[in-house]
Amino acid sequence: MGAFGSGKKVPKGDPGKRGFGTKMAKYLSDKALRCVSERQDGIETVLSHGGILKRKGKLLHIYGEHDELLFSCVSEDMTAGELMSLEGVVITARDEECGDIRTMIAYYKYWRPLD
Repeated sequence: MGAFGSGKKVPKGDPGKRGFGTKMAKYLSDKALRCVSERQDGIETVLSHGGILKRKGKLLHIYGEHDELLFSCVSEDMTAGELMSLEGVVITARDEECGDIRTMIAYYKYWRPLD
């Protein structure tokens, strides 16, 4: 079973290799997000509290809490890796909207069972 009981297994392989991004996009698709931020020059800026990762065809989209599109990239060209804590993912790719290479950090929303 994958991280946090999602049923999906974390893809194995070199995150820098072409094609790994597609596997990672399948794994990330439909994950609810607690927070989305962007890293520029070592500074992290929060873009949204909440959101979702969605895969549509060859594109991976990050939507904010009010369904606004924050980021869109071609999944096979992205570099992505989960945080060591497994609480989120760092995605670096060319944004299809503005054409800039951006680094996005998406923190997963997850629920722990209450006993």
